[in-house]
Amino acid sequence: YQRRVHGVCRRTRRRRRLLSCVPTGEVVLAFTDIEDSTTLWEEHPDDMADCLALHNEIVRAEILRCNGYEVKTVGDSFFVAFNQAEDAASFALRLQQALLRASWPDGPLMQRPAHAPVWSDTGELLWYGLRVRVGMHIGTPGIELDQDFRADYIGPVVNFAARVESTARGGQVCLSAALAMRLQAQAPPPHAPPWIVTRL
Repeated sequence: YQRRVHGVCRRTRRRRRLLSCVPTGEVVLAFTDIEDSTTLWEEHPDDMADCLALHNEIVRAEILRCNGYEVKTVGDSFFVAFNQAEDAASFALRLQQALLRASWPDGPLMQRPAHAPVWSDTGELLWYGLRVRVGMHIGTPGIELDQDFRADYIGPVVNFAARVESTARGGQVCLSAALAMRLQAQAPPPHAPPWIVTRL
């Protein structure tokens, strides 16, 4: 009986510890995705495996740096939640900047026109590496917990965030109108370029 009670207590403490990290209430949901990843896997499987490992490392580093919660991954797509809109915006901007600066593995994949370095007339690096798109939306989704107390979000808010991500192209960050208005009412993240709002 004591062992059972101790086991329940440990499980309860673990549940509380894990749940304390889960964004709740009104949250920002972000989806990321590598553009044309199916084609890249088919044509450059070895290069893509190395690039994906670096991509995942970069994404997870920025999630941690920006107070995000990794909900799950599906293939090369990340599903992330944030308590604060500013953290979500910082994540998206920092992620694109980190991907631009990344030391991508040399190989045929990085010689493709869509992934090779692109420089401005002044010598500034404009593009290099995998093209990752990001879509974000703000709202109050439902939450489900699995047997390990990992949170998953459900409902129309999640579906809409995924639709926003599907409108983006590689290298772009797309926001829902609700999130764009929230961010426009606040100061942009440090060192961020001006917000560019277009209707898609």
